[in-house]
This record gives sequence, structure tokens and C-alpha cells, in this order.
Amino acid sequence: MLKSIKDILMERGPMLSGELAQLYEEANAVSNVAARKAVSRAHDEIFKSRDIPFKNKQKFVYLEAQFRTPYYRKAMLLAVKDSYKLGYEIIKALVLHAGIASREHLAAYTASPIKNVSGHQRFDSVLERLKTAHIVEELDERYIQLADGYAETPVSLKRAKAIEIAETVTLTDFCDLLRNTNVISFEKGKIWNDFGQFLWCLSAPSYVHGVAAWDKKELRLKPGFMLADIVLQYNASVEDVSFFVEKIKIVRSYRAISNFVPILLVYGLEHQALQYLKEYNVVVALIGNIFGDKYKQMLGELIEVITNATEVALNEPERLNKFLDELLKFDGRHNNVAGALFELMVANFYTTIGQQYLEINKRIAAHETLSGRPRD
Repeated sequence: MLKSIKDILMERGPMLSGELAQLYEEANAVSNVAARKAVSRAHDEIFKSRDIPFKNKQKFVYLEAQFRTPYYRKAMLLAVKDSYKLGYEIIKALVLHAGIASREHLAAYTASPIKNVSGHQRFDSVLERLKTAHIVEELDERYIQLADGYAETPVSLKRAKAIEIAETVTLTDFCDLLRNTNVISFEKGKIWNDFGQFLWCLSAPSYVHGVAAWDKKELRLKPGFMLADIVLQYNASVEDVSFFVEKIKIVRSYRAISNFVPILLVYGLEHQALQYLKEYNVVVALIGNIFGDKYKQMLGELIEVITNATEVALNEPERLNKFLDELLKFDGRHNNVAGALFELMVANFYTTIGQQYLEINKRIAAHETLSGRPRD
């Protein structure tokens, strides 16, 4: 007796049509052509998602009863990982940022261009595909988050904001370092800027010998570029940094492109990931090596303090005071963090005068306020 498509889906769960055809072929000893036709013709409680452009024109096949169950989400995630790598890069980027990331910054952590590049899907197109498949969703106009069931740990807006602040602080300090050592042009470095139709955490023109090049047609020296991204994982893996390599491989393939030096700022790195980056001639900038171990510790503490702002203000005010004391030891760098810590400083003041109840970083809807302002 033939095993039906429905039987296989009930037994094995949702899957891509290619795998389903292979299982049908093995179970019923039929040809691959016959198996693919059986999958294509299947109906009656059997659904095929066309939201994601999986490779080889595959469809994601599932039973009506399986839709958006944990089994469905797990299988969809595996299918995207194996057969839609551009989409999986966005998922990985969100995971790196506690499940939530700024729409303006998210593209920097993928190998999808933000402008048209022949043969490559634009970032906004890939993101829209994931939204249509309900894998990611808009938290608001600024932030994108993983939808329920697609994050291994609960998404955290507080932690996402803390990571974003730490990234911006580090990138600003790194840009200052490059300026002060005459590696890049003064006042020219930009954070979250495009180059080669891709978004980078930092891009800056450089006239350093060997990077800049003489243009014979225009008879002038044309700058090269320093291109940097940042990953603040404690021990980043190959998977965590592969977006950067894929991005530079595409840009290097352009026929006419300025010289550039790819730099990846990392908090920590697995040995295998380090070897992988070296293979592609990436400058690996370990934050502890560049700014020192105390700076690295300060950055980790900054993320934890902002993530747990309310608890720190109420229960550990001495932790905040100690952190601020350490921060002031870094010449000028405390200015980049002061704004992020302002709410904590205010909260700390109120605890010293006896305030017992505090909430920090709470989102308040307009209808909950007396003014009725239209924004949070």
C-alpha cells in the first residue's frame, strides 16, 4: 500500500518539497519524477507556502493542523537555514541583538545590498519575504524583531538597546582612533554608512600609502576605504561572522571599485572563526587588543547595566557608582556613554531620596498619558 504525502507529513512534520519527494520516492519505490508529481498534486489539508523563495524552486509543505505550531516553526527555521541563506542572515543578525534590531542598522549584518546590485536580492526585499512568512515582524517604525517561536531565548528590547549603544560607543571610539593615527581622513569617517551598495557599521576614506591609488584618467590620488563591522558576541563563531566575509566577497567581485580594507571589530572570537577570517584577509580587531582589557570589561558591564537598568538602580546603586567611576578613567570616552546612562543617573538620584518604586525604559502608549501625544 502506498504511503501518502499526508502520512509522511504526519509522521515527519513540515518540510521542503524536495525532501518530501525524496521520502515519498523511498517509501513507495517510485521514480523521482513520479514522487515530485505526487507532491505537486497533493491537496486535501496539505498546504504549500510560497512566501520564501527557497532554492531550486522548492515549497514548504505542511498540514493545516501543523500551521504555526512549534514543529512548523522549527522546520521552517531549518528550511530557511538550508535553502534561503539571505533570509537566515537576517535571523542570525536578530539573534546577535537579543532578537530585536534597528531597521536602520540591521542590513549591515547581512550580505544583502541596500541598493540595486545585479544578481543579488536587496535587503528590503529579503526582509519583506520574512515578514510575509511571519518569521520576523515590526515592533514599531524603528525596530524589527523575531516573531514568537523563532527565538531560542525571549527577545529583549532592553538588551537590544544596550547592545546598540555599546556598538555605537565602540565604533565612535574606533573612528576617533583611526582619525588620530591619520589612517582615515579627518571628519570623513561615518558610522552606519554605505559603500559598494552595502551598509557598513563604519566606512571612511583613507589616503594611506597602499590603500589610496592614482587615477590615471582623472590625474589625481583617489582614496581607498576602511570598512568595518562589529560583532559583540562573547565568543563569536564562524556562523556569527560569515555575513561579513560574504559581503566583502561580493564587493571584491566588482570590476570598478576603490581599494578597501575590511576590518571586523569583535568582542571575542572562536579559534575556527579567527582562521576563517584570516583566510579571507580580514583585519581582525579584537576590542581588548585595541582598547585594552579594562575597556572590554567596561563594554560588557555597560551592556549588563543598561539591560538591567531598573534592578541596578533600585537594588545595586553601588554597582552604578562603581561603573561610572571606572568610565571616567577613559579619556573623553565617557561622553559617548553619558546620554545612554542619563536615565540611570536620574533613577539613582531618586533612590537616594527614598523612592522605592521605579521603572526604566518602559514603553508608554499615547492613550496611557495625560497629554495623549501620538508617539510613545
